Amino acid sequence: MTLHTVFEGVIQGLRESLLDMQHLVFCLLLGLVLFTLRRRPRDAFFYILALFPGYALERYQPWPPVLVNVVVALTVAFALFQEWMYEKLASYTLPFLVLAGFFHGLSFSQDVPGSSTPAFLAYTLTATLVQALIIYAFGVICRRISLKSPDGFEGLENILSAVGTGVALAYFVLAF
Repeated sequence: MTLHTVFEGVIQGLRESLLDMQHLVFCLLLGLVLFTLRRRPRDAFFYILALFPGYALERYQPWPPVLVNVVVALTVAFALFQEWMYEKLASYTLPFLVLAGFFHGLSFSQDVPGSSTPAFLAYTLTATLVQALIIYAFGVICRRISLKSPDGFEGLENILSAVGTGVALAYFVLAF
């Protein structure tokens, strides 16, 4: 979809962040992992900051969509593995967040080729802010649930794992 106005950019940024399952599920998983399991919410900034080079590079040097979709699907899968084995994978969190942010930025930019610069900037800023809000809001909710509930957030974790697995598999299939 080509964006022509700033309003179109804002609406598309909201739509992509809230309705595109790969990005939404990934942000929910990040909120869960970073706020509840790792207790390091500041690590989400590495993902958010890495989006911008991805946006810019795809705008000026297109990447193969198959590669981008496969890596985005792998980031969702790795976030699931990190949820299940967060103690063993903790040392890989920051490089993973940077790589994930970069490829999610590429993926977002591939959805709006040929857009005007103001519309593209509105789109990227809206998408970034909405993702940051999703990560932080869901992370805070998960932290509160885990502190108040005697069994933690096991039910919520199971639901997110099932949805995340489905999304990762669907994007692997769609990539080819």
